[in-house]
Amino acid sequence: YLDYAVLTPLFQRTRLGRFQETKLYRRTLNYFQKAPFLTNAIFALSPLPFYPVRILSIASGYSRWRYSLAITLGRIPRYYFLAVSGKMLNIPDWMLFAFLGLIILITLINRWRRRRTPVLQPTSVVDLELSEQRSSLAKEQVLP
Repeated sequence: YLDYAVLTPLFQRTRLGRFQETKLYRRTLNYFQKAPFLTNAIFALSPLPFYPVRILSIASGYSRWRYSLAITLGRIPRYYFLAVSGKMLNIPDWMLFAFLGLIILITLINRWRRRRTPVLQPTSVVDLELSEQRSSLAKEQVLP
């Protein structure tokens, strides 16, 4: 229900609502409406990205209780499989926490590096042309 509470107003009051007028949306909705329950359940079960189906379900006005039921029925076997897989692999807790810490550390370092790298804005037409030339050269060559 949280998905519906958050996304429904976005489609009604923002530019996201314009997405419903596109040819892509209409074509995708046509396929989705052939089996919406099964589509939701399969995407909830599989490692396929679920957000497009979630947004399509809400934007199309699909029933909340059917949506919730499909998600529940899809997620239960998925989480069971993940739990059984974790039990079979028998990875020590310290290794899981170390891996989590490594991911957090890499993320923080990348954010820190991006903040320290100054982004120079072109101040004139000449600067803009030089900036475009540099970016095209960077795409052609692998810089050290």
